[in-house]
Amino acid sequence: MGNNFPVMPELQLCAVEYAVSFVSLNGQFNSIPAGSLGLVNFGFQRGTDADGTILFDYSAFDQDTYEASLRGLLNQLSAVMAGNVGLPVANVRAGITVTRNWFFYTAGQLDGAYMACPMTDQMLYP
Repeated sequence: MGNNFPVMPELQLCAVEYAVSFVSLNGQFNSIPAGSLGLVNFGFQRGTDADGTILFDYSAFDQDTYEASLRGLLNQLSAVMAGNVGLPVANVRAGITVTRNWFFYTAGQLDGAYMACPMTDQMLYP
């Protein structure tokens, strides 16, 4: 199990979203327009400690396992898309980008107005 979350001082990670984008594909049989998929928005379980500070529980999320599964799904999807348009699978995979959107909130505010801070990075694919 492994999580490699970014760290933002005095903020807590509350959710992560994986967004998949792919380029337009033009093959010998057909074409697929460029598009995107918002696959997962994983919100972490919120609780509080004794003084009311918000805490998030990351124990149910294994980033390494999830991302390995996501790569497997994208490999299967790439093979289907390649077959539908008549392109090599490697060409389809090269046109796929996976963006992680990390969402952070300020710590210590319960039932208040939260300062949300997003951070974006790319998941390695293929």
